[in-house]
Amino acid sequence: MKWSLVRRYCGIFALACQDVLQARSIELVWLSLSILNTATLLLFWIAGFANGSVASKTSLPQIEFYYILLIITGQALMSHVEESVSRIDIKEGGLVKHLLHPISYFWFQFWTEIPWRIGGFTMSMIGLFILITCFDLHFNLPLPTALTILPISLILVLAILLSFTYKMVLSLSTFWILEGWALFEFMDIAVIFLAGYLMPLTFFPDWVQKIAFALPFAYMIYVPVQAIMGHLDLTQLLMGIGMQLLWLCIFGFLYKILWRRGLALFTGVGQ
Repeated sequence: MKWSLVRRYCGIFALACQDVLQARSIELVWLSLSILNTATLLLFWIAGFANGSVASKTSLPQIEFYYILLIITGQALMSHVEESVSRIDIKEGGLVKHLLHPISYFWFQFWTEIPWRIGGFTMSMIGLFILITCFDLHFNLPLPTALTILPISLILVLAILLSFTYKMVLSLSTFWILEGWALFEFMDIAVIFLAGYLMPLTFFPDWVQKIAFALPFAYMIYVPVQAIMGHLDLTQLLMGIGMQLLWLCIFGFLYKILWRRGLALFTGVGQ
């Protein structure tokens, strides 16, 4: 029975890989936007270091490395299931066919999403090459120690699970909200500020940092980036893993509640 389930999820993964290959233009658009945003921020930081207006909390190579990793981790770790779950499945009634499948809807969406993250990671290598060429970037990738390589790997895996579960919970709000995109856009703003997309969290006031590290967004992007950069010791890595697991449990619990109650409102013709 378990082997049969594994084969089903492998089939889902393979079909999703075909969709990713057919929709390369979508990945290219997302990558182009990411490169443009990162290039703009890099120009800002380069100008700030040139005229001495940036505080000495970091160095220019460290900032350049940070934003390069943001492109890679943003493409590889941040899930984007809102379109398929909220619009296609809930609003348009596509959920009906999933209710008839002998597999979990949650894990179906997860294994459909993973090829997109792999594709995003692959495309981000193009963005890495473009930015290194245009800005003549120079940085050294720190090698993890034997004690930190496993926690860093676990943080990356948990970041994918956390961002996916968070987006699934957010998408299920469409059971009650007629148009969920306003909520999605509002939450994207929170992610931009509190996950470190705008700038490293260390440049924010202490009270903003406390809020950011109490909420889940930093553990989807910022903490994985800091872990890869070698800025976190073993204790900090374990604390990050603990917070990721805590928020995974919270979102998992919320997902089960929203799923059960949302299905009671769902009709076969959509919302």
